[in-house]
Amino acid sequence: MGQAAPKKDFLAPRASSAQKVILLGDLGVGKTSLRRRWAGGEFPFTADVMEADLAIVRVELKPKPQDATLTIFDTAGLERWGRFRSACHPGYFRRAAGVFVVFDVTCRQSFQHVQHWMYEVDSAVPFCHRVLLGNKADLQNHVVSEEEAQELAEAYGMTYLATSAKSERNLSEALYAMACRLPAPESERLPCCAAAKG
Repeated sequence: MGQAAPKKDFLAPRASSAQKVILLGDLGVGKTSLRRRWAGGEFPFTADVMEADLAIVRVELKPKPQDATLTIFDTAGLERWGRFRSACHPGYFRRAAGVFVVFDVTCRQSFQHVQHWMYEVDSAVPFCHRVLLGNKADLQNHVVSEEEAQELAEAYGMTYLATSAKSERNLSEALYAMACRLPAPESERLPCCAAAKG
């Protein structure tokens, strides 16, 4: 709280400096809408997306001296065809530094399935940073309370944010919550001797 929202832009970074972040969650929770918003798109979206896609976002970190670049991967409907495991797993998780686990605050089943998605994460990338997002927070008919979501996030050691791709609520904050906890890419880490001098 009290931190300025991060500045973001969408210039393609050097591939070596980008951090891979993946979106997980049930079909229909709004993963693709979040990813498209982060890529600078307008809401609502009309195109039907049938395959994995990504967004490249640069997040300004303070007081760190450099920005973080996130490459955000989205299953984009593969769950619909039962192809998540065959097409994306474990390749979808490979080299992931972070995971956004997304549920729909108006759908209790998607909240209950967070446990399943956390099992997938723990099995594939147990040491990555995780952020829990309760999406569609602009809607009125919430069936998952803020307290429940916070309690679940704390049980898994995650940050929780209520988000909305429509109103853009907490979208920048979600990027910042992810980026500020990721380790620097190996290509940008100072040698031990240089770090000691600093």
